[in-house]
Amino acid sequence: PYFREQRRGTIVNVASVGGRITFPLYSVYHATKWAVEGFSEAAGLSPVFIGLIVIPFIGNVAEHYAAVEFAYDNRMEMSFSIAANSSTQIALFVAPLLVLVSLLFHPMDLTLKPMELVTLFFSSAIFAYLSVDGETNWFEGVQLLALYLIAAVSFFFLS
Repeated sequence: PYFREQRRGTIVNVASVGGRITFPLYSVYHATKWAVEGFSEAAGLSPVFIGLIVIPFIGNVAEHYAAVEFAYDNRMEMSFSIAANSSTQIALFVAPLLVLVSLLFHPMDLTLKPMELVTLFFSSAIFAYLSVDGETNWFEGVQLLALYLIAAVSFFFLS
C-alpha cells in the first residue's frame, strides 16, 4: 500500500538472493526454503500442501511406525498416546519456540488462513471427541485417517 500511494519504490527480496549467496546464520533457512520451493515446482504441489501434509508425514515416520507396531501388539494405549503426544508437542512447544527463535533472525508469526483455522478446529474437536472415553477401536482409527485424507485433498485443491 505504501508504494502504491507513493507511486514508486523498490522491493529487495533477500530470500531469493539467499539461495545463491550465503548470509551468516541464514544458510539453514535459505537451504530449506529453496529445497521446498524446488520440490514444490518439480512435483507440481503448492508449498502450503507440502508444509502441512508432506513434511509432517515424512518427518514423523518413526513415530507412525512405532504407533502401528504398538497397535499391532494390541497395546492401543501406547499407540494412541504416541499419536496424541506428538501433536501436542508440536502445537505447544515446537511452533511457539520457532516463533521466538525467529525473532533473532527473520521474524515470523503464527497467522493462519481461514482454511487452516477451520482444519485445525475440526481436527482438534474430532480427535477430542474420539479420545474422551479413553477407548478406541478400528472404526475410530478409520475416521481419523479419513479426516487426514479430507484435509490433504482440501489443501491439495484449495491452496
